[in-house]
Amino acid sequence: MTGVILKIAPFGVFCLMARTFGTLGFESVFPLAKFIGCVILGLAILLFVVYPFILVIFTKVNPLRFYRKFMSVIFFAFSTLSSNATIPLNMNKLEDIGVSRDISSFTVPLGATINKNGTVIMQSVAAMFAAQYCGIDLVLQPL
Repeated sequence: MTGVILKIAPFGVFCLMARTFGTLGFESVFPLAKFIGCVILGLAILLFVVYPFILVIFTKVNPLRFYRKFMSVIFFAFSTLSSNATIPLNMNKLEDIGVSRDISSFTVPLGATINKNGTVIMQSVAAMFAAQYCGIDLVLQPL
C-alpha cells in the first residue's frame, strides 16, 4: 500500500499545485520561489561556510577531504531527508576512518537528535515569510 501511495503522491502534489496556481495565478509563484531560494541560501551558507569553519577550528581537518570521505553519508541524508536514517551509515564511515565505536555510538545519535540546523533555518525563513505576508514589520527595537 505504501509503495502505491509513493508512486501516486507526485501526481497528487502536481494536481494540488496546478489548482493553486490556476486559482491564484503565476504571481503566487514568485513569493514561493523567494522562500525556497532563501532556505537554499541559508542551507548553503551552513554547509559551505559554517560547518567547514567549525571543522577547521576544532579539528584542524581539511573540509574538502572530510566532505569527500562523507559524500555517501551526505547524499543518503539528502535523499532520505532524515538525519536519524543515516546513523548506521555514519557510524560505519566513522569506524572506517578510525573513530572508536564507543565514541561514535554516543555522539552520532546525540548529534542526529539535537543538530537540527536545517529545520531551524527553514522555520526562521517561514516565520519571516509569514510576517511579511501579514504586513508585520520585524525590526529590532532599542531597549
